[in-house]
Amino acid sequence: IPLNQELIVIMASDGVWDVIDNHQAITIVRNILNQPSLTWSRDEAPDSYLESGSDGKLIIAARTLRDAAHKEGSRDNITVTVIKISIPAQNATAPSTVVANTQTITDNDAQTHGHQ
Repeated sequence: IPLNQELIVIMASDGVWDVIDNHQAITIVRNILNQPSLTWSRDEAPDSYLESGSDGKLIIAARTLRDAAHKEGSRDNITVTVIKISIPAQNATAPSTVVANTQTITDNDAQTHGHQ
């Protein structure tokens, strides 16, 4: 991965992959992540989102992909994880840090994880 780049990884159960192909999944997630501004109302957001300080795009992308699988008729269990890995440009005065943010959505719940 080149420095100062982001890598997006989509991991999902066969409840997604049985009805949505790789290109469709990439398009769904990319469309969400490329939107300039997305916000949750306090009523919509899971507690973990509100505590994380996340901009919400990863969790919205995961939920949108999950919902697309349901819409396509998936009858299997569905779990979607969207991971954003950011690699900042190297700075001569500070060590480089790789930051990974993960959002996992299952059929009825959400979990937020942030790792540095």
